[in-house]
Parts: sequence; structure tokens; C-alpha cells
Amino acid sequence: MLKFLKAAACAVAVTFPVASWADTAGAAFSEAATAVLDTAGYAVVATFKVKEGEVERFAEEMKINEAASRMEPGILDYRSYQDPKTPTLFVNFEAYKDQQAFDDHVATPHVQRLLPILEDILTEPIGIQVLVNY
Repeated sequence: MLKFLKAAACAVAVTFPVASWADTAGAAFSEAATAVLDTAGYAVVATFKVKEGEVERFAEEMKINEAASRMEPGILDYRSYQDPKTPTLFVNFEAYKDQQAFDDHVATPHVQRLLPILEDILTEPIGIQVLVNY
């Protein structure tokens, strides 16, 4: 399961159309969210390509993970989105205080529980785009 995550960390290209991201997630950010994100030192955009027939299971697992993740002290924002044009494509936008907060997140029991499930229901490793505040 750790190998799956390490492979994901190497994949820095986000392969979905920019218009799709804007349609799905862009409208969800409010001024309050922007203020929170301005304090983030480390952000991750994670893409998940889900196998046909596993969308409902994936969504249920991610709701559990999202609720637990939002309780972590180093996470400033954690949101999950589904592409309406490609229902098997999901995107997470995650804002962390710093890289240590992200490393701590990956080590949590809820993420460690989720990783082997994702190996079973994704078509490819998680796409990870790391962004840092400049």
C-alpha cells in the first residue's frame, strides 16, 4: 500500500481538462476559503480515476476520509469533487499548514486504512500535484 502512495507522489501531471476543474471546483471557493488558503504553505491537488462500478464505494470511502482529515490540526482545507462530465474522475483539493502537516496526514490511521482500498478500486495510481505558497 505504501508503494501505491509513493508511485502517486511521483505523478505530478494532472491529466484532466482545465475547464472541467473550473466547472467542478472553481465555483466552490468563497472569499473565506481564499483567506484560509492564503495561509497555506503546502497544497495538494489529488486526482483519482475510479474503476467503472466502484464510484459509489469510492465516494463513501472518501466521505469517511474527508471527515477524519478535516479534524487534523495541520489541515486548513480538504475538499473532494467529482467531475460531472466524467463520473469516474474525482479531485481533492487539500491545503496544509506545511509539508510536515501533509506527511502527518499520510501517516494517519484513516489514510493508512484507505490506501489498500484505493489500490483495489482505482484504475491507476493517485495523481498528485504539489503546490507551495510563494
